[in-house]
This record gives sequence, structure tokens and C-alpha cells, in this order.
Amino acid sequence: MPSCDIAAVLHRQGNTLDWEAFLERARALRICRLVLYSLEKAAEAVDALVPDDVLDRLRAQEHGLAGRVATRILNTPPGSRARNFLLTILAAGGAVARTRYLAAILFPPRACMVERYHVRRPGLVWEKGTLVLKTT
Repeated sequence: MPSCDIAAVLHRQGNTLDWEAFLERARALRICRLVLYSLEKAAEAVDALVPDDVLDRLRAQEHGLAGRVATRILNTPPGSRARNFLLTILAAGGAVARTRYLAAILFPPRACMVERYHVRRPGLVWEKGTLVLKTT
């Protein structure tokens, strides 16, 4: 459980954790909203020792649409499809892995496209800013 991991790190680090550097890193990575959610859940679930001023400073950060949507999704019940999807995307190792995961969900397999559209070699290509199905 991630909350237990967070609590263990906070317990082990004690007062030596550099919260300033931690907050700066969260801001630089633009993940304040997700960090806030994780720390709040850890404090709630396993009584992790998170300083109130850290939570307040994370709450005060500007949050764009993506942050608001992510927070709303993360507040859905555990096991919901939207929550599982978001957590899978967040856990994917880097942009390439995330792109592959999204492509696998959004675009049907080649065999399905061949059967459905009766083409030999279907392919998706960018043309003037639009994704187009090329059929050869």
C-alpha cells in the first residue's frame, strides 16, 4: 500500500527530511496536486506524520485543468475504471511507455483494422496536424 510506504519514509527520515527541497521538486515536476493527494491519504490512512504547513503550501499551488481532473478522478472509489486508468498512466515508466499504453487503448490492433476496413496494410499517420488512417 503506497500510504504505508510514505509513512515508512517519513518515520525513517524523521525531522531530517528537507521539506523545502521536496516541495520545490514537486513544483518543478508540476505534480503538487498528486503529491498533496498522496500525503493526505497517507496521513488519513496510516497516520503518517506530514507537517500541516507542507499540506497547506501544496494546497495553495495553482492547479490547472489536468490537476483538477486528476484530483477528481483520484477521489473516486478504489477500483473505479477512471481511477485505475489514471494510476496505470501515472505508473507507466516515462513518456514512451505512456504513449504505447494509450495507443493500445485508443487504436485497434492491425488485424482488426484489416478485417474491418478491408485493407492490406493500414497505418495511422499525421497529416497537417490530424491523425489519418492510411490504407494501402
